[in-house]
Amino acid sequence: YSWNNFAGYNDFVDRKIEDRKSILRANPNSGFKDIEILDVFPMTVLRPDGHASSMDCGGDGCGRKDCLHYSLPGPPDWWTHLMYSQLKDMAELEKREKKEDADTKAR
Repeated sequence: YSWNNFAGYNDFVDRKIEDRKSILRANPNSGFKDIEILDVFPMTVLRPDGHASSMDCGGDGCGRKDCLHYSLPGPPDWWTHLMYSQLKDMAELEKREKKEDADTKAR
């Protein structure tokens, strides 16, 4: 699975998203939509025990080595929790911004 390449892939995506955000800031009418990324990589690499074959993904003693799938409950549960929290925060921010815009227009 080329696990050693994931950090580089993540850096590449971060750069592309920053490029996109720069275009959006410079030209709000560019047609680009703002996007949010929920990066679960840093949290997930701290849980090698969460893999289906565990033992730090070295295998389960039965000849199986599965570093791709996770045991449940485990990291995927936290991904869901983080996504829910981020969506909730984004909705609250949008609501606050709309209220501020309405207040500004009312003056």
